Amino acid sequence: MTEQNELLEAALEYLMFGFSLIPSRNKVPALSSWKEYQSRRPTIEEIKKWFSDPKNQISLVCGRVSRGLIALNFHNKDKRFVEAVFHTSFDDLLRTTWVAETPYGYYIYFLYQEGTRNMQFKNIRTYIASEGGLVVSPPSITEEGRYVNLSKPIDIMSVEAVAMEKLLDSLKLLDNYFKTFNATDYSSIEQFI
Repeated sequence: MTEQNELLEAALEYLMFGFSLIPSRNKVPALSSWKEYQSRRPTIEEIKKWFSDPKNQISLVCGRVSRGLIALNFHNKDKRFVEAVFHTSFDDLLRTTWVAETPYGYYIYFLYQEGTRNMQFKNIRTYIASEGGLVVSPPSITEEGRYVNLSKPIDIMSVEAVAMEKLLDSLKLLDNYFKTFNATDYSSIEQFI
């Protein structure tokens, strides 16, 4: 299968799962405006047109239009860090929700019907893409490298309000720890697991 056929097939599969998406090029939307795709999913015809261009990659639109899709974007490849945030093993995450490897870390995707806002935790290089957020998604390839699904999008977990609060508390705690102690080495993360 060619790379372009793989992208088209993945884009159609994302649409089938109820996710909105747009074409992008090196993490930048390939459309002059993508606002309408924050409130409606593209048509099959639009997707076929977009992904006939070999320069286009897939970016998912997060939020209500995509069944409440949220992506936690971890900018580090240390699985222990992800385990500390979720208080579970990386392998358990792979069994319970959709996980993708990016050129610089991991996306942990889940659904959250209540909605949340886009957030940055700069000290731990972690970002939440939610309503109106956009994330390059597998099997895209950017200048930085390839995005690969480690588990399937169909296996996405729904998170209730209480669990979302705990997750945000974990991220805030870790972010404050790294800020307070000017930490740059993730080996000290073990105490949070």
